[in-house]
Formats: sequence, C-alpha cells, structure tokens
Amino acid sequence: MALASLHQEVISAVMGRFLGWKFVEATREFGQLHGTCKWYVHLSFANYGNNFNVAMDVAVEHLI
Repeated sequence: MALASLHQEVISAVMGRFLGWKFVEATREFGQLHGTCKWYVHLSFANYGNNFNVAMDVAVEHLI
C-alpha cells in the first residue's frame, strides 16, 4: 500500500483546521505570526509496513 497518498489525506484534513496558516510542503509545517511570536505546527510520519503513526509538535519563536 502506498502510504504517501494517505499522508497527503491526513495533511489535507489538518489544513482544514489551520485556515489562514501558511503551509510549507517540504517541511510539513504550518506557520502563523501572532504579534511578536511566530507559531509553528509540524507533522511527522513514522511508517510501519502498511501502517503509520502521525506526530504533531508545536513551537513558538519569539521575534523580539
């Protein structure tokens, strides 16, 4: 089973929750500026045969 297409389906579903955020396909990362901070939400995928796990991490960059 080709997992890349399923990864894309997950990303597309998450995009619907992050309207107004910039998505960078190469890094699978959403970003948005909030005042003097930039928020990032990153998706990563771990493949296991025909299954995969999705991990999401959040980071805040202070632009002061």
